[in-house]
Amino acid sequence: MAIQDVNASLRGPKASVVKYDIVAAINGAGLTKSSLSKDVAQRLTLIIVSRYNWLTNEISAGHMQLSALWSVDLRRVKRILTELRTLGILAVKRAGRKGLVTVYRLDLAKIAEITRPFWHVLAADIAARLDTAFPDENTVPAADEDSTSRVEQTADADASPTNVVKIDEARRQRADPVRQAIAREVAPPAFDRWIRPLIHERREDCLVFVAPSSFVANYVERQFGHKIERAIRQLFPEIRRVTFTVALNRPGFTGGQNSRRIARYGTDTEEDLEAV
Repeated sequence: MAIQDVNASLRGPKASVVKYDIVAAINGAGLTKSSLSKDVAQRLTLIIVSRYNWLTNEISAGHMQLSALWSVDLRRVKRILTELRTLGILAVKRAGRKGLVTVYRLDLAKIAEITRPFWHVLAADIAARLDTAFPDENTVPAADEDSTSRVEQTADADASPTNVVKIDEARRQRADPVRQAIAREVAPPAFDRWIRPLIHERREDCLVFVAPSSFVANYVERQFGHKIERAIRQLFPEIRRVTFTVALNRPGFTGGQNSRRIARYGTDTEEDLEAV
């Protein structure tokens, strides 16, 4: 993502909220085992809050100024700047010369890349806003028919069970009218992050969505429930209820599963939940 594109996404009535989200993400990553240390994360946050111009993407500060701001000596200032430049977060925009300090720029896309693995520990609304401001470029888009044929040919050459399962799952999702209808209502970044992992199944006049955790189920229902219901009603007018529940050791979800169901949105019995 180009730097100018990122800055464009940080303009408008809700831009200030996203800026706070970025600061929260930096500090969250610094408190965890990431490439961004706690010490550097704190000082990066301070310089963003006090010296960063969001419109021009500039930080104007000399070593002496940074030394006073960060309460460290000049040697430590140079180390921190070197670490930030090595990470790709900071770059020189205009070199300092006599009478003028160095002007740096921030690569916000790089900050997003480094902090993305830790967004899930922040509030759900923060993660959603950051997903919208910084779409994951590694998300694989739905393949067209030609690419599908190429994938299937590759699978024929190496028809391992894993490849077959992946191809079948990709084909199933592309042909799923429910997912297609919801995708028209929900923005692509949010759809890929929150909706795509869900499993759904129709049960008489009810459509049940199964999530890997209560957090995901609650968040999807709260943030996208009305859009999902509208899409489903347009697709299947006979559907009267759209519910959200939690996976109970169901195939299709990997890792540890939350065996609890959501009482408000779940099924009536454990037997019903297992049948979903």
